[in-house]
Amino acid sequence: MNWVKKGVSILTAAVVVGVAGVGLSLNVTDPSLAETVQPMKAGDDHTVDTVKEPDGDTVLTKTKLTLGVGEMYALSANHVIEEWSSSRDDLVQIDSGEVYARAVGSSMVGALAEDGDEAKCLVIVRQAPDEVLLTCADLTLGVGESYKLQAILPVGTAAASKVFSTDRSDILKMTQTDGQAEFTALKPGKAVVTVSLYNGKKADCTVTVKEAPESLTLSRNDLTLGIGESCTLKAKLPENSGARQIQYATSSGCVNISPKGSELTVTAQEEGTAEVTASVYTKQQDTCTVTVMQAPETVQLDANELTLSVGESAELSGTVNEGAASSRKTYSCDNKDVLQMTGSSGKAVFKALKPGTAVITVTTYNGKTDSCTVTVREEEKQETASPLEQQMAANPQQQQTTATPEGQRTFVYASDPSLAGERYLDVSDNTAVLTPGETAFAAVSSAYSGTLTFRSLDEGVAVVDQQGNITAVDYGNTDIIVTDEAGAVGKFEVIVTTGSGMDYADINSIEALLNGSELKPMKTNYEPVDQMVDQIFARILTDDMTPGQKLKACYQYLATQCTYGYDGYKAVSVPDYLSEQDREIVEFSYCILKDRIGTCENFAAAFTVMTRRIGFETNFVYGDVGMSAGGYGGHYWTDVNVYGKHYIFDTQVENNNGGASGNIQYYFYGLRPEYSYGMYRYNFIETVHAFRRGV
Repeated sequence: MNWVKKGVSILTAAVVVGVAGVGLSLNVTDPSLAETVQPMKAGDDHTVDTVKEPDGDTVLTKTKLTLGVGEMYALSANHVIEEWSSSRDDLVQIDSGEVYARAVGSSMVGALAEDGDEAKCLVIVRQAPDEVLLTCADLTLGVGESYKLQAILPVGTAAASKVFSTDRSDILKMTQTDGQAEFTALKPGKAVVTVSLYNGKKADCTVTVKEAPESLTLSRNDLTLGIGESCTLKAKLPENSGARQIQYATSSGCVNISPKGSELTVTAQEEGTAEVTASVYTKQQDTCTVTVMQAPETVQLDANELTLSVGESAELSGTVNEGAASSRKTYSCDNKDVLQMTGSSGKAVFKALKPGTAVITVTTYNGKTDSCTVTVREEEKQETASPLEQQMAANPQQQQTTATPEGQRTFVYASDPSLAGERYLDVSDNTAVLTPGETAFAAVSSAYSGTLTFRSLDEGVAVVDQQGNITAVDYGNTDIIVTDEAGAVGKFEVIVTTGSGMDYADINSIEALLNGSELKPMKTNYEPVDQMVDQIFARILTDDMTPGQKLKACYQYLATQCTYGYDGYKAVSVPDYLSEQDREIVEFSYCILKDRIGTCENFAAAFTVMTRRIGFETNFVYGDVGMSAGGYGGHYWTDVNVYGKHYIFDTQVENNNGGASGNIQYYFYGLRPEYSYGMYRYNFIETVHAFRRGV
């Protein structure tokens, strides 16, 4: 770097400065100058300037700086700087320490101090960001709790200046350093933290502050597992209190713990006993004693043969061999037309629907099974209708009644003819979204025969009395089953959530649903993609995983191991698929499976390919998604169909919201579209499940 140095002598000399009465001498090393330099005598009126020597202690405030195009930044030093310079004025311009980013590239900026010291700073210029995201858009804290909030910019962009502010300094005490804000909750209330960039782009995080928790309760205080089995514990805080983070610990290596927010997955490793403890920042805690026993070698149902009459109900439970344990046992029925399963929490509860045979199977967590063959015989038909049926028949405009060939009646609401022919009582509002402690009422709006019976499939989520009054207990989702004496049945779904609209998805409930899906594994029939899927599965899946665990592993892989970017947008062409949609899915999946980079199309396509390979009915969806800056934008995501209901899995948005840095939150894992608070709007859903190619 060339410098223009001011006031520096061209002489290389040894100078002795005169003091009163002492002569000065100047030893000149250039003979040609000797005649022009005369010794000074005491009393001569001359002044000699001391030449400062460089000492190497000049330091700039930055040695490396990354800016966005159009951004300015003020550099300074610990000494007075005489000259500033840039190696690429076309990219980076500097004037009196003010750095201005002109174009994408890099330049070395230098500073020259009075004593000749040089200091340098490498300035890298990237594109100006067109948006900014925060590591969290909604946050709950307890009074006295702290949190660090970071800003995230799109790949290939930069902004050195990220200014954080809050609209309620009485609720949050905030400081900011190095592109992040740290704040502490002062009192209950709501505050908005905003990050602003140099080019006007902004993002908000809504912080809800609740009272500091005075207690903490685990969903269970004792638990018995078999080796290799997992169970999830839930930590609950008092109403109106909050904490961002719950910490977990175990006293023994006989269990492994995997925390996520208010939930903790405990996995049994070896026989023994462990104390698993949950605690919060206020030092409140609760403990669960976990006993680990041998994995079961056998499981046996109460009976292996059973005969019922139509309309009759029964229960079966499975018992494992002595010395073993299986906290989780699942029950299934191979003929849902003959038997209706109305409960499976620790035992199978079922009702005979029509003559025939069905097999009830119990399965332990490690795959041990036993079965019971249930034979259903004809019941004696009742010819006389109930008084209520007669009353409803007298007013056909209000209700509609249909009959099955076996003589049982199915009642449907007249305004919903799509239910005609199904075995459902119509419930006036068949879904409720509640918070813990809230209540709802399951009102049957169609005619029914005799007394109604109400039953919750998971009383840990919601309970119901025999008048239909439902009370939300804890986070998750469950079904309320309504039956009448003639065998007609209705269903009322209850979702218990925090109320944010994005936290209702209970990971364990979703996993249980996924585990019950009928799997139909499917390759893409395009060898390069199928081989890459095999290689990824070899790294992330194990044989002992449940189907739900395998799907979750695919979600984790894409959300945490891939990068958002446009490289390789369509890196392969496979034109001979019979379905245009199948061809696009395979094309879009190729580059992200190969190079782990892509846009929303690529993320969605890869998740579709991977989960269809496991056997799920996964759909490739295009629609609109709510944007952080407001309004909607076009977007692709994936949708898994479970028992006729759609669940959203958005690996790309999860990746953008902390997944890329390993901070996966599962905010976009298993969302029901109708309860995403309008964030997702479907325009097109690809339901072709074939991957068939032409010949």
